[in-house]
Amino acid sequence: KAITFSLWLSQSITVLVYSSTNINEQWDGTHNGEILEMGIYIYMIVFTDFNNEVHYKNGTITLIRQK
Repeated sequence: KAITFSLWLSQSITVLVYSSTNINEQWDGTHNGEILEMGIYIYMIVFTDFNNEVHYKNGTITLIRQK
């Protein structure tokens, strides 16, 4: 469990496509109501745990869609 939580998803260093501070919210693969193309997206998560320690996680996810 986290005390604070932030998630950012981007297409590149400069194009933010999603952000949330709600750990239960799910991204639907869209940006401003537009369906995004399949591809690799960058994520960064920052959260504070119950010991008041801040954790940073980052990496990539691959968005795929069924035809």
